[in-house]
Amino acid sequence: MSAEDDLSFLSDDLKKSCHFLVGIDEVGRGPLAGPVVAASACFCAQNKTEFFECWPELKMRLQSLGVCDSKKLTHSKRVKIIQNIGIDPSSLKSFQVIELEKNLSVCLYEVDAQTIDRINILQSSLLAMAKSFEILKDHFIKEKTNNSGLILVDGNKRPPIEEEHVMTVIKGDQRSLMIGLSSIFAKVYRDQLMVKLDKQYPGYGWAKNAGYPSVAHKEAIKVLGMTPFHRQSFKGVKEHVTNL
Repeated sequence: MSAEDDLSFLSDDLKKSCHFLVGIDEVGRGPLAGPVVAASACFCAQNKTEFFECWPELKMRLQSLGVCDSKKLTHSKRVKIIQNIGIDPSSLKSFQVIELEKNLSVCLYEVDAQTIDRINILQSSLLAMAKSFEILKDHFIKEKTNNSGLILVDGNKRPPIEEEHVMTVIKGDQRSLMIGLSSIFAKVYRDQLMVKLDKQYPGYGWAKNAGYPSVAHKEAIKVLGMTPFHRQSFKGVKEHVTNL
């Protein structure tokens, strides 16, 4: 399934007033270790005319870069896309807006293992999505417009976002360019973070498995025990909580 034109998700009412388009996705729900990371990618214009005039060019550019579901891309391809947008992947940070160009920005937000254990992985994923959007709205969207826009969220669960026009999209990372773009940034950032953590806590293979439950990772937990970055409520980890 190829990405649709994100504007096809607009209602007739929004077509008259839409000034921004946001795609939100998360990565890291399945790992035994590390945070869950969400990204909100936003295309925003100061007026309706600019919005509808600039979108076709951005759409073609993202398509030409190969933006799609991050899971369908190799690590090197994801990195290359970010580089071609003009961003050094190693400079990515969470909790702040990263302006990619005049009308395009992204915000990453991570929720740590302790919070995941406390409120569960689904709620942590939705929290990360909502927070990434809130920061983006406060520090990018509000600077450009006070008008309405559309927020596309991957999946079938709506994050706690206080906006009127929020649409959940099944397989959204395949159907929406903006969701696909957010998934690429979230994936690259999280993978790089797990490589860094692998150096602090060697032996678990995080540089290769990104914290997911590979056979080697689960065996390492049995031998080495847990780290502060392990999710103690997850099967494969919780069995060893008493070993600490």
